[in-house]
Amino acid sequence: MMSSRSPRRPVLAVLCMLLLGACAAPSEPTRFYTLEPAAPAPPEVPRLRPSPSAPPLSIGLGPLRLPDLLERPQIVNRNGSHQVVLAEFDQWAGNLRDAVYRQMAAQLMGELQTALVAIEPWSRARTIDYELQLEVLRFDGAPGDSAMLQGVWRLLDGRTGSELRAVSFQHSAPVPGDDQLALVGTLSRLLARLTREIGQGILAQAQADGSAEEVPPAAVGPAR
Repeated sequence: MMSSRSPRRPVLAVLCMLLLGACAAPSEPTRFYTLEPAAPAPPEVPRLRPSPSAPPLSIGLGPLRLPDLLERPQIVNRNGSHQVVLAEFDQWAGNLRDAVYRQMAAQLMGELQTALVAIEPWSRARTIDYELQLEVLRFDGAPGDSAMLQGVWRLLDGRTGSELRAVSFQHSAPVPGDDQLALVGTLSRLLARLTREIGQGILAQAQADGSAEEVPPAAVGPAR
């Protein structure tokens, strides 16, 4: 009696080859992004600056609170009011919280003309004039649509810990491109705008304390 070959074997072999081919196919490469320091801004009228006769301001930056949604490597895309999408192959090059800290610290040094900007945790033996706390509610958007930065910042007396100012903010801007690079660039600019406003808020408080002054528009240079 002649044995017949099972017709299932060739089918299984083809399926195995397809699966092996799929496994061997290269996956999409992951792209990494970071926030960039602010570009020079046009002069604002009026504008404050540290008083030349006062010692440099000392700022403690932190804590910074981010939503749990943003505590991940993937860039978060907002898709309508109730849906978000994680860009699996577009990720932050490091911790987003650290990137925000770095951009804000670098810009505040220029805005306040001081090198004394410490990121938490700083030594409590260090003298701090003002402590800046930031709570972010939104820092996301969608390529080809818009981006938003929303939250509240608080300024505390560095010596007593008493709250001096509490300011809510909501900044948005169109994203001039349909890719994640355009979104990240827009988020960087929104953060720069916020940091510039915070810098002026700190100087307004320092003016009340006798450590800052208002300058005429002609004497104001670009923000550093």
